Amino acid sequence: MWQNRIYYLLGCWLLGVAALEVLPFLVALVEGEPEAASAFGSSIVLTLFIGGGFFLGFRSAVRVPVKVASIFLPLLAGLAIGTAVAFPFYFMHFDRGPFAALYEGISMLTTNGASAYTDDEPATHAESLWRAIIAWCGGLISVALTLSILTSLNSGGLQAYKSKLQLGDSGAGAARLRSTVRALVPAYFLVTLICLTLLIVSGMDPFNSLVVAMGTISTTGISHDMGNKVLGLGPQIIVLIFMVMASLHWDYFYAKLKQARNVRFMTTETKQVMIMALLGGMCLTVLPKGESDYGAWDALFLSVSALSTTGYVTDTLELDGVLLPLSISLFILAAIGGTVTGTGGGIKQLRFRVLTLLARSELRRLAHPHGVVPIKLSGVRLAKQDIESVWLLFGSFMIAMVFICIVFAVFGMHFQDAIVLAFTGLTLSGPLATSIDPTFAGFSGLADLDYLILSFVMLFGRVEMSVFMALLARTFWQR
Repeated sequence: MWQNRIYYLLGCWLLGVAALEVLPFLVALVEGEPEAASAFGSSIVLTLFIGGGFFLGFRSAVRVPVKVASIFLPLLAGLAIGTAVAFPFYFMHFDRGPFAALYEGISMLTTNGASAYTDDEPATHAESLWRAIIAWCGGLISVALTLSILTSLNSGGLQAYKSKLQLGDSGAGAARLRSTVRALVPAYFLVTLICLTLLIVSGMDPFNSLVVAMGTISTTGISHDMGNKVLGLGPQIIVLIFMVMASLHWDYFYAKLKQARNVRFMTTETKQVMIMALLGGMCLTVLPKGESDYGAWDALFLSVSALSTTGYVTDTLELDGVLLPLSISLFILAAIGGTVTGTGGGIKQLRFRVLTLLARSELRRLAHPHGVVPIKLSGVRLAKQDIESVWLLFGSFMIAMVFICIVFAVFGMHFQDAIVLAFTGLTLSGPLATSIDPTFAGFSGLADLDYLILSFVMLFGRVEMSVFMALLARTFWQR
């Protein structure tokens, strides 16, 4: 049965999580952090026990390449791995309970980046490193997930995107995911290493440079001091450049590293990212600032940060109260996001382009009711099923946004906070919350139920709502 195969894969991945936990465990020992060392030691034992049980119990499972398994795989994997990576946070912050830890783990894994522990004691080196590792791996997995499983499912019209990473038409989701990760790792690691080196050269503390580099490439917006401000012009320039790179096509970086011919980085999506970032910076500069204080550079940096859903801001940015024009601008930028194979969140530029082309086509049809107006993307006519998939994703996003806001409001949350939490959760732009709404109190004071709801919201945002909508179809369960 295909379920047994998924359980076996979960066992393999949990064993991988246990292996990754060894590094922060060693750092805790070297840095003299006994509580962190104890937490990671306990987590390693617990994760090995659970993962080993799944691995040994279902190792004889036969591969069954069915589409149902491809849909369930990212959902169950996200929840299981998110729970496993949360064990160290639970042991280190035992008084905060399991739901805050679960939120923390899934937030880093999905590259949301918001933390439930911002008001706690300063993070240890081991804890910060663990956040960075989860976020960095989560960014890599998100790109691989898009290029493999989500593309095979045509989630949001992804088959309209012509990737430089060709994996064939195999229906084996796990095999496609594994092959994609292996192909992307060299380019992903090299770009991270370059970012780390430049940050160290710019004068940033080496350990914080490591955390910020991994947070930038994964578009998580994390740092060792738990803040999202980047200090100094030099580091800001470097972070801005790599936020843009993280939003672009990682399969093109792979192709360039392989010295493939005819690799053009300036695709339609790339041009849209560049233009939108500049226009966003210009709009934020000229919009009414009220009592806030920021310049053109701060606005450009914030625009790129919102578009990439990273959430970093400059240390000179001062926002005073809610500025509706600025908040709406950040909403639009974060909702659209970067390219479909970037590490950020949002609907993505490809879908936004399809929606604008569809709107233009309908306007032309009003002028010429009997005319045939084909919708083309990069010179290729879009199939009807691709357009319908984009509409399904966009509609699912809007419905989920409204439903989540209502749920938060029903449980007593202020509606303004509910909108911010729902939006930043779906677009995976957690650190951007305080820029959208400077009066937002932060994520550390939320209730356990809020953390639980947000954990699933972030999974919805990463795996994409249209995949979840498939579970609601009667025909899906009749297969």
